[in-house]
Amino acid sequence: MSFDARVAGIPDFIAQVKDALGKDEGQFAQKKFDAAKDALSSKYGSKIGKREISKAFKERSEPQSHIGFERHGFLEPLQGWAANRNGTTLKAVREDDAWTEFPHIALLGSNDSLVLPLDFSMPLTVELDERSFPFMVASAPRLLEELKAANAVLKVESSLRNHELPPFVLAKKHEVERLEHIECLDEGFWIKFGLVALRQLAMVSFELQLPLIIEPNLIADKN
Repeated sequence: MSFDARVAGIPDFIAQVKDALGKDEGQFAQKKFDAAKDALSSKYGSKIGKREISKAFKERSEPQSHIGFERHGFLEPLQGWAANRNGTTLKAVREDDAWTEFPHIALLGSNDSLVLPLDFSMPLTVELDERSFPFMVASAPRLLEELKAANAVLKVESSLRNHELPPFVLAKKHEVERLEHIECLDEGFWIKFGLVALRQLAMVSFELQLPLIIEPNLIADKN
């Protein structure tokens, strides 16, 4: 499954889904984000403020960053590393609530996820009637803290040629293969490169106070 993530306003993203994939998909996207807002308000409304939560879901913006890689399980090497640091597995963290110091990294969904520029301690699992897997909602400031701690070990600046990404990158399969060749791929490459991509997106999300929306399918940007 390809990795596709953008920092954009949720209303604008829903409109793009509707234009690209049709009315039904647009309506499901709206329902998914409404469920996420309700769950966040119920769990953290008194701490964050329901007005701030509502604002995060209503903010309008065209994509300010869009990063996509046509590679199956793009984030899973990083997520597996995060779980293994605490002597457990990604499966155990996701299915059995095993403890990890990197919950916002490990619990991001391989299908889709939402990262909000709001501070809350643990990611939320939002159940949807129409499907068997949950919609994960994470915190951008907490995710950035975890990525900083992970990079204290991984040290991407000294071990990767491409340790920074431009805000807009959409790499097809042949471009991903070329990147692997340039980087002289070793077993730690995708762990580190996943950190680089996720950090770039989370930083833009936090700095611009816009959601980071992770979806599995590449949708061509209008920019």
